[in-house]
Amino acid sequence: MSFLVFAAIDFPNGTATTAHNTLMVKGIRKNGKSSFLIIPFGSSNAKELNNFKTKGHFQDVPFFFMNKKTELKRSNYYFQMLHGMLASSILLINRKWKKKRDIAIIYSPDFYTHLPIILTCFIIRIPLFTWQVEKMSINKKVPGIKGWLNHYSNLFAETHLHKFSKGIIVISSLLKKDYCKYYKEEKILVSPILVNSDIIFEIPINDINNFKNQYNNKRIIVYSGTFGENDGFTFIIKAFKEFVKYFPDSILITTGKPGKYYPIENMLNLVKENELTDHFHYLGLVSREKLLSIINAADLLLVCRSNSVFANYGFPWKLGEYCMTANPIIATKVGDVEKYFIDGEEIFLAEPENYLSIYNKMCEVFYDYKNAKKVAERGYNKAKRIFDYKNRTKEVIDFIKLWV
Repeated sequence: MSFLVFAAIDFPNGTATTAHNTLMVKGIRKNGKSSFLIIPFGSSNAKELNNFKTKGHFQDVPFFFMNKKTELKRSNYYFQMLHGMLASSILLINRKWKKKRDIAIIYSPDFYTHLPIILTCFIIRIPLFTWQVEKMSINKKVPGIKGWLNHYSNLFAETHLHKFSKGIIVISSLLKKDYCKYYKEEKILVSPILVNSDIIFEIPINDINNFKNQYNNKRIIVYSGTFGENDGFTFIIKAFKEFVKYFPDSILITTGKPGKYYPIENMLNLVKENELTDHFHYLGLVSREKLLSIINAADLLLVCRSNSVFANYGFPWKLGEYCMTANPIIATKVGDVEKYFIDGEEIFLAEPENYLSIYNKMCEVFYDYKNAKKVAERGYNKAKRIFDYKNRTKEVIDFIKLWV
């Protein structure tokens, strides 16, 4: 039996989404089952890797790009998408013809884009499971016909895919509650973030120290993500403005790719308006290796999502990776975070959309940094225990076996 994970991600050096899918495949294989990562069309950042092939192994994960090229070009995006999905369907048909026993898992599917794979699985009787990590139908930022199509494609997937799938894996308890309208409860598995505690051994200690040395012993506070309201960036800036009044030897390091609706100019203007230019450094979208060095060099890590419907349905994947640094973390009380972590014991929890609450937690961390490190150590041990990718993927395997 082979588990084929279909994911339209920026493999190999993408965001937390890429890391999550990679750990899913890796974990299934660690549990003695065959698994492959299938990327239906190209990656927007594959050009960063010279001579990166369309199939092979990367960090013990076998992968296949279903297009002839790894790089996703915006100029012929829709052609590549269609070609990749049809090629994925042909792959499934050929493997069925060769009498391979496959399980298909589609990561974050929308109905129209993934329709060829969905229909192929249904017609030739390959068990299909969906893996939902967000409630995409509530995201209506894209205007015009494209936005309308995206919205209804996501909505149709949420309300009708249960007719084609054997079960569903979701990231949060709120998503489970929502999908209970369409699936029997026993056909829904809550599988939150995955962590790999061995990742620290992959980071050269010199890289961490070199990053620290760039900032001349300043307190390094790191935020990585998008720069809009959903991720609470404006509240972070307001909190940091208050914080530097009392801790002027601090710098806020940010990484990430500004989106169409949150351009870099808006972020830099916000920093300038709050007179934080000298205490702020934006590094852009960095490689995964560099990001690991940055977060391990940090004195404090921030995951301050807003109290939006979108955030409550999801779960901050970066939180797991941050926990693996054993550095202090401030997160906001959004979604399932409080279900897994205790404020002041394993993490520091602030009220969402409340810059004073975030500021107070920042002060709490640095007024007694020795205690903050003890809290972070307990958070590391807790995350390693409850989010370990090998144990969590074993749960996925056992869940799927119940229904095939």
